[in-house]
Amino acid sequence: MKDGAAQQIAPPTEVYAQPANLSVARFMGYRNVLALDVVQRGRRARHAVAAPTSALTGMRKPPAGGTRAAVAFRPEEAVV
Repeated sequence: MKDGAAQQIAPPTEVYAQPANLSVARFMGYRNVLALDVVQRGRRARHAVAAPTSALTGMRKPPAGGTRAAVAFRPEEAVV
């Protein structure tokens, strides 16, 4: 719930693995959230990070617009 409206109605495993939006991801409490520039779009968005050879790729939820996006991830999802 946020502002009196349900944000996601799904089984717990789905809410954990695929939060519907940033509010649900933050509610789950253990996600890192970064604001980054979007450098490529499609079904998956690619986000630039500090080093020119590094990037984050992930599912867009909801579809992003503009040149900036919030990226939410768990530490165990990071690959070095």
